[in-house]
Amino acid sequence: MHATARLLCLAAPVLLAAAVPTASSTASNTASRLAAPLPGHVVDITVGDFFIRAPDSLPAGLTTFRMSSLVGDHMVWVFRLHGGHTVADLVKANDAGTPKPPWADNLSGPGFAPPHGSANATMILEPGEYAMICFVTYADGQPHYRKGMFHRLVVTGGARPVAKLPHPDVVVSLVDHRFQFSRPLHAGSQLVRIVNRGHVLHEFKLYRVPPGHSAREYLTSPPKAGAASTAQSAGAVATLLPGDSVLTTLQLSPGEYALFCEPQLGHGMTKALRIAP
Repeated sequence: MHATARLLCLAAPVLLAAAVPTASSTASNTASRLAAPLPGHVVDITVGDFFIRAPDSLPAGLTTFRMSSLVGDHMVWVFRLHGGHTVADLVKANDAGTPKPPWADNLSGPGFAPPHGSANATMILEPGEYAMICFVTYADGQPHYRKGMFHRLVVTGGARPVAKLPHPDVVVSLVDHRFQFSRPLHAGSQLVRIVNRGHVLHEFKLYRVPPGHSAREYLTSPPKAGAASTAQSAGAVATLLPGDSVLTTLQLSPGEYALFCEPQLGHGMTKALRIAP
């Protein structure tokens, strides 16, 4: 299912699922993504309509969440909760118009994986209470968490874990309204830090354009929600609020790529990339 989605309580609509790869290309893309080395403790989670299947508890430390999507367009935000607050409190805060309450640290997370594809996000988990939640909203106006798409996670451990985030190969800054790269992306596996340095919400959505087409051609008229496309999702993370950042591992093959921020398409926040062999 494809539909228009938005971040609850924020005014700008977010369109999800700009591409639906073929079954064969999806399998190939998924295998490539899963073959990429991922930092820390790799934890597999599965999402669908409307659930998040994940462990109930994890040890503290450097963790990569690898999200596999069975159907539909979903994201998994990971929040660390403080002061005895619970997942139910986070749901109530969003219903009341506060998507990022002061007692919840947004660690971002994997997002927008195509059906039967995957996405990943790397972060440090400290001991405590966490929530995993999907804010995507379909055309019926009901956010996914109201349909049960949230999950409680307890991170165990005594003292603060001795861990630090690995140094990224590339830093991509999302500013109002363009992408800034510390260095070009390259073919193969690379760890990318994505940071929202702007004043509005931003997304990082990267698609590989099929041979015979150019990235600029794709970006001139990107598919609308529900429209089929042969472009393949090459990497995306959950929508980032100002000040948020996240690490993700990309596995890129040579070719043309289209990068865009869907909430800011009206401001021309797109970029055509060419990955050399």
